[in-house]
Amino acid sequence: MGCSLKEIQQIINSDSTDEMISICNSRIDEMKLQLSELQQKINFLKNGLWIFEKYSSFQNHRPVLDTLPSITLYKTKIAAKKRAYHASDIAKDMQKHLKNIAGIPYLSAFPMGTTIALPDVEQKNYVYSTVFSISQDASDNVHIFPLPSHRIISCYHDHNCQDIAHTYEALLAFAGKNNLTICSDLHIINLFNVYNLNQNHTYFKYLFFCVKDASG
Repeated sequence: MGCSLKEIQQIINSDSTDEMISICNSRIDEMKLQLSELQQKINFLKNGLWIFEKYSSFQNHRPVLDTLPSITLYKTKIAAKKRAYHASDIAKDMQKHLKNIAGIPYLSAFPMGTTIALPDVEQKNYVYSTVFSISQDASDNVHIFPLPSHRIISCYHDHNCQDIAHTYEALLAFAGKNNLTICSDLHIINLFNVYNLNQNHTYFKYLFFCVKDASG
């Protein structure tokens, strides 16, 4: 059971089963915690894989029509949306989100994403509206919802690209050109987003809108 020598000594020297029962219950709790932590790590790797596996087939970071795996999202609303332009503006919201998902085994803290409401994207008002985490496992949690469509327009964006506003506009233009109706907010997943000591910014994002044919 992975008992320490001290615990084994307690079991041997005990005159009743109480010590064994206590240690067994304690060990079960520890194993459940370990299992939860492993599941979160597995989910992190699974989420990263489906984002990276098609990267080589994307040309020049241009939008493409694609299909998502079966995923669900846990979202936390941004408290001060009007001022939520950068990651530093929503630090408290991200902390709240991490607290909300703590202990949910099928949700991993990373990669974490943000959304921008569709009307805000259309009006070029690029403020974040929610923070979200992804699950690829079925869930009965009342706060976790499926996406409205598995069909998406998506693209990658990194620090070598033009201003990200051009990518937002390219996604909207792609939907219009291909007669697709956008049926979700813009989802932005950050695989990494760091500054070094010289304040050089390195980041890699995956963006997508859920879509349907314009005819419905």
